Amino acid sequence: MRVGLIIPMMAVVALMAACEGPEEVAEFRVDGSVLHVSGTLDSSAHDRFLDTIEDHPGITRLHLGLIDGSSDDEANMPLYHAVRDMGLETFLSAHSEVYSGGADLFISGKTRRMERGAVIGVHSWSDGTRDAADFPKDAPEHALHLALTKKMLGSEDWYWFTIQAAPAEGMHTMTEAEIQEYGLLTGPIIDPN
Repeated sequence: MRVGLIIPMMAVVALMAACEGPEEVAEFRVDGSVLHVSGTLDSSAHDRFLDTIEDHPGITRLHLGLIDGSSDDEANMPLYHAVRDMGLETFLSAHSEVYSGGADLFISGKTRRMERGAVIGVHSWSDGTRDAADFPKDAPEHALHLALTKKMLGSEDWYWFTIQAAPAEGMHTMTEAEIQEYGLLTGPIIDPN
């Protein structure tokens, strides 16, 4: 009788996994001086980014498409710092959607521009048990993200906003007023043609 239950349960688990689908690893596509980025920023994103820049040294702008986040925040910190250290611009078109680690990539640009209609989604990170907001403000668990936010935006305010805006299992879409308040852009929002 137990075998009769195990087989249908295995089929349900396989069906659920197929419906979720695998994460789409970040794609880097070059068009002149623009590097188009979309997908999930995984632990290989930094090395693949550097390889792309080495092959195309004239890149000046990252056009972010649909970036659903990162699968490893810590592994992507070198990517974010490299974008800033190279002085690259990050750009969101009216159809761009960046979430979580994608928002971190966006703020990494030395120049950050956005067309009206773009989406920036933020939420708390989690260690698998607790959300960032559950840790005391002086906990060492905040240090990595605080250092990134301070370097990119000159203030820690956006970090504290993101971890309160939505739990790790949720997502908050930032309003234009919030985007301006936390200094995510280096110029005004652009009205698309």
